[in-house]
Amino acid sequence: MTKKLPLVVVTWVDSTSHYGWLHGDEVMAKQMAVIATVGYLVSATRKEVRLVRSFAKDGGVGDLMLIPKSGVLKVTKIRS
Repeated sequence: MTKKLPLVVVTWVDSTSHYGWLHGDEVMAKQMAVIATVGYLVSATRKEVRLVRSFAKDGGVGDLMLIPKSGVLKVTKIRS
C-alpha cells in the first residue's frame, strides 16, 4: 500500500464463551467482550472495517483484520 493510511483504534464487541458449569444467574451475568484494536484503516463500509497492522519493505501488508460493522462501537483516529 503506497498511500498513507490513518492510524485508528476500533472499539468493538466480540463473542464470548465459557467452558464449564454455570447457574442461571451466572449465565445472565456474562457479557460480550469489548475489544480495542489498533491498526491502519484501509476502508470502512456498511459491512466491515478493514485494518492492516504491518507493512513490508516490498510493499506487502500483514495482519489484515476485518471487523463486522455490526459489532463496531466506535472508530477513533489516532493520527492521519
